[in-house]
Amino acid sequence: MLRSPSPTTPVHIELDRDHRSLLVRWQDEHESSFIWDFLRGHCPCANCSEEAGKPGQLSALPMFRPGQTDMVDVNLTGRYALTPVWGDGHDLGIYTFRMLRAICPCAPCSEMRSGEPPRQRDDW
Repeated sequence: MLRSPSPTTPVHIELDRDHRSLLVRWQDEHESSFIWDFLRGHCPCANCSEEAGKPGQLSALPMFRPGQTDMVDVNLTGRYALTPVWGDGHDLGIYTFRMLRAICPCAPCSEMRSGEPPRQRDDW
């Protein structure tokens, strides 16, 4: 029995420093391009995002400080996620492949979400 390609399994991950983006090609042949500012703004760590009803640090920032949106490296976390290392040293955000696919900013994915990315962790 043949299984259909998984939409949340990456087959290629590339840190494109020239265009300040993270490129992911998925097993179902979809391609996602995440601009660093977008990814930093969606950091899922407890410090940055809301947790236990308390607002995260990112909600209080009117804009990013220098270095906060410079991705200096990205590490594979198990078989399920990526962990970016940002220019300000922040490396706590574990971006699951499921989350990345859920927030894909491309036009077809955005259209499926009525133009809005998921806002809650429950959506991932």
